[in-house]
Amino acid sequence: MNRFFSVALLLATLIACGKKEEEAAPEAPSVPAPAVVPESAPTRQTTPEPAQPAATPAPETKMPPAEAKEKPADNTYTVVKGDTLYDIAQKHGLDYRDLARWNDIKNPRRIRIGQKLRLTAPEQ
Repeated sequence: MNRFFSVALLLATLIACGKKEEEAAPEAPSVPAPAVVPESAPTRQTTPEPAQPAATPAPETKMPPAEAKEKPADNTYTVVKGDTLYDIAQKHGLDYRDLARWNDIKNPRRIRIGQKLRLTAPEQ
């Protein structure tokens, strides 16, 4: 308990000392020096730029939902470099095991670039 009070007293003392130093030396407000222009310097007149018309906003185009964009009309997907069965399934809101079963894939780690995958269950 004594150790706690000692630490608290030490902290209070350090904080108080720091405040006294700040109060003791107030800084004078800084005023920027006026710009000096030599008398021999020619004055440059600027002409106002012509007013530019306000930019017209681009018309809004409605984008289809990402899900509709990902699924082609024929419900297939062509494998590209870097694809995994898991990633393809996640993109289309499917389980990779269902995707493997629907496409008769025995090893989910073995898919080929250019391979077409069915994204829906086969009709029975």
